[in-house]
Amino acid sequence: MQRQVAAQEVKLAFHTAIHNHSLKSNNCTTALIKDLFNQILTCSHTKTKVIITKGMAPLAKKQVLNGLQQASFQL
Repeated sequence: MQRQVAAQEVKLAFHTAIHNHSLKSNNCTTALIKDLFNQILTCSHTKTKVIITKGMAPLAKKQVLNGLQQASFQL
């Protein structure tokens, strides 16, 4: 159950980042989701920021750098 909730929180954080929503908007969104669907979801702006900056961003940076290293440039 904890893994499922964690996956839901990551998905919500990813949605927030992809659509360029403000982190503060997750306070309201999480409250709405908790009320409608999942009583144990806790992913307000603080947790969303940590998921994005400590989890997603380093992976994205690594993927971009790997792509640049593999690219061939011609002048």
